[in-house]
Amino acid sequence: MKSDVELAKELHDFQIKWKCLVVLDDIWTTTTWDLLKDAFPTTQGDTLHSKILLTTRKRNVALHVDQHGFLHKPQFLNDKESLELFQKKYFPTRTDLPSNLAKVMLEKCGGLPLAIIVLAGLLSKIHTIYEWELMKTSVLKCMDQDEQHDDDSEYRSVLWVLGLSYTELPPQLKPCFLYLARYPEDATIRVRELCLVLMAEGFISPKRNSAKTTEEVAYDWLCELVERSMIQVKEMSSIGRIKSFCIHDLMRHVCITKAQDEMFLHFIDLRNKEVEENIETTKARRVSIYDDNVVDRNARFPGMVQNMNDSLRYFSVEGPSMEFGEGVFGHVCNHFLMLRVLIIDDMNGTLELPEEIGNLIHLRLFSVPLRKIKEIPSCFGNFRCLQTLRVLASNSILPESMWKLEQLRHLYFSLASNVPIGKFLRSTKSRNIQTLVGICAKDLVQSDFQYLNNLKKLKIYVDPSSVTLFNTPQTLTFTCLLSLQVNNYFDTIDVVPLILSCPRIYKLTLNSGIERLPEINQFSRNLMKLKLSKLNLKNDPMPTLEKLPELRVLVISNHSFVGNEMVCSRGGFHRLESLEFIGLIDLREWKVEENALPRLGYLRIRECRGLRSVPDGLRNIVTLKEIKISYMPKKFKERMEEGGDDFDKVKHVPSRKVEESALPTLGSLCIMWCRGLRRVPDGVRNIVTLNEMVISNMPKTFKERMEEGGEDFYKVKHVASRL
Repeated sequence: MKSDVELAKELHDFQIKWKCLVVLDDIWTTTTWDLLKDAFPTTQGDTLHSKILLTTRKRNVALHVDQHGFLHKPQFLNDKESLELFQKKYFPTRTDLPSNLAKVMLEKCGGLPLAIIVLAGLLSKIHTIYEWELMKTSVLKCMDQDEQHDDDSEYRSVLWVLGLSYTELPPQLKPCFLYLARYPEDATIRVRELCLVLMAEGFISPKRNSAKTTEEVAYDWLCELVERSMIQVKEMSSIGRIKSFCIHDLMRHVCITKAQDEMFLHFIDLRNKEVEENIETTKARRVSIYDDNVVDRNARFPGMVQNMNDSLRYFSVEGPSMEFGEGVFGHVCNHFLMLRVLIIDDMNGTLELPEEIGNLIHLRLFSVPLRKIKEIPSCFGNFRCLQTLRVLASNSILPESMWKLEQLRHLYFSLASNVPIGKFLRSTKSRNIQTLVGICAKDLVQSDFQYLNNLKKLKIYVDPSSVTLFNTPQTLTFTCLLSLQVNNYFDTIDVVPLILSCPRIYKLTLNSGIERLPEINQFSRNLMKLKLSKLNLKNDPMPTLEKLPELRVLVISNHSFVGNEMVCSRGGFHRLESLEFIGLIDLREWKVEENALPRLGYLRIRECRGLRSVPDGLRNIVTLKEIKISYMPKKFKERMEEGGDDFDKVKHVPSRKVEESALPTLGSLCIMWCRGLRRVPDGVRNIVTLNEMVISNMPKTFKERMEEGGEDFYKVKHVASRL
C-alpha cells in the first residue's frame, strides 16, 4: 500500500502531465493547506496545464495558497436587499419589530444571507414588549463580544447572530441542537433516528394531559429548529413531514463549540490525523467517533475507548475502520454502566454479544444495523428500560427473557428475518410497541396482534401459509397503523384481507405476487404513497389506482404489470404529484387522456424497454417540472430530444434528464477492500456484457446480499462467474 508521500507525488506528477481542473472545497486554515500542498502544483509558469479552484472563508488562506492567484470575493447583499430578505423571512405581515434595533442588527449581519435568515427566525418567536427588551439586552451583549474578536476573522459578522440564536433557545431545545454535534460535516440527518435518541436520553417530556406521544413531541421540537432557520430541511415525506435535514457548516461550528464548552458531547473525527488521541481530560458524558477509512483498521480506537469517562450516557461509533471487537465491547460493558444509548455502526462481520452486556441496565437504545448478531443473549432481559432495538436480522431465537422488555416501542430487523417473533409478542403483551420492521410471520397467530393498539409501522415477511392470519379483518384491525410493507418471495398471496385490516394507512408497499388487486373501496382512503413491486398483474391497475382520493406518490416496478397497455383516464389521479415506472418490460403503450394527472410534477421512466414513446397527453400537464429517463432504448431517448418526434410533448418541462446506460461494454468487475460499500448498484443488472465478478475482502453481509435468496441476487444472477 502506498504511503501518503508517494500518493502526493503521484497526484502532483499527474497534474503536471495532464490538463486537470482540481476543486478543493472549504479550506479553513493555512495549516490544512500546508498538509495538502505537496500534492498540488501551484506556480509552474507556462508549463502548468492544470488549474486549482479553492474555496475558503478566509482571505489569508487564499493568499497563503498562492499570492499571485486570482481572488474572487462573492458580493454580499446591500442594505436594501438585506432588509427585503429579512422581511420575507420575518413574515411580511408583522410590523412590531423596533426599527432602530432592526437596522443595527441587519448592519451587523454584514450582508450575509445566512446571518439574516437565522436572525429573522430568531426574532419571529418574539411577541411581547417584555420579550423585546430582553432580546435587546442579549443583542447588545453579543455585539459587545463580537467587537472583541480578532480583526482578521472573516466571518465574525455571522458568528454573533448564530451564537445568539443558540443563547435564546428555550431550555428544552438546547440539547436537541447540541446533539447535532455528533454528526460529521455535511451529513444527512434522519429525523426519525434523532428523535429516538432524544427520547432515549430522556430529554423529551410531553406536556401534562397532552395527547401527543413522546415521538410527536420530539418531532415538533426539531420542527421549531427548522422554523428558527438553525437547520435546513433536506427531504420531505409524501405526507408532508420532514424526513431528513442538514446543518450549515458555520452553524455546525457553533454547535460543536457550544457542545464542548458545556461538556455536553465530544465528537472525534478520526479522519483528522491531528486529532488528540488522549481524551482523558474530557468530562463530556457523550462521545461520538467517526471515521470513513475503508482500508486500514484504526489502531487508535481501542486506546481511546479505554480512556473515556466511565459515566458515559451516550456512545456511538460510525465507520468501517473501527474494530468493535471483544476487548472493546468488554470494556464498554464493564465500565460504561450508565449508558442509555449505544450505537455500533460499522460493518466488520458477525458481532458476538458478551453476557456482560447485561450490565447496561439503563440502556434505552441499542443499535447495530450493519452487523449480524450471532446470538441474542438471555441477559437482554435486564434491559427493562429499552425503548428501541435495531439489529441486522439473524436466525437467532429471541430469548424468553425478552418478555420483560415492557418499555420496548421500536423493533427493527434490518433484513428479512427468520427470527420467530410470535412468542415474544405473546409473552410481553406490550401496548407500547409502535414499530415492527423486518419481522417474519411464520410463527404468528392472530391473537399476537391484539395488544398492539399503538402499532404505527409494520414491515412484515409473509408466505402463503402465514397470510391466512389476516383472513378475518373484522376481528383484526390496526386502527393506528400508518405505514405497511408486505414482502413475499414465494407464491402469490391474497393481500386483500390484510389491506382491509389497515383502514388508516398513509403509506403502502407491496413486494409480492398477488392474486388480485384490491378494489377501490378496499384501500385506505388516507393512502398517500403507494409502491408496487413484483405484483405480476395482467390487467391494467390504473382504472382502480387513479380513483384513490389522496394519492400523491405512485411507484410501479419490477413486473408489477405484465400487460402491454396502460391508460390514465380523463380526470384520474387528481392529486398525484410523483409517478415512477421501473422495470415494466412488457409495457408497450402508455396513454394519458385529457385532464388526467393534473398535478403531476415528477415523472420517472426506467428500464421499460418495450415502451415506444411518451404519451401525447404529457403536453397538457403544465405542472410537470421534471422528467427522468434512464436505461431506456436509444430510439426512445432520441424521440425526446430537440427535433425528435416526442419533443413537442415534453419541451415545456423545465428539467429533462436522460441518463445514458453506464459501463455498456464492461466484462469484468472486481470489488476489494471497499468495506464501507453496502451493496452493489442496481444498474449492474443492466450490464449484459458482464461475465465475471470477483468479490474479495468485503464484509460478510455484502457477500450474503449477492447470494441466491439475498436482496441483491437479482442484480447479479445474469453474471456467469461470481467469485
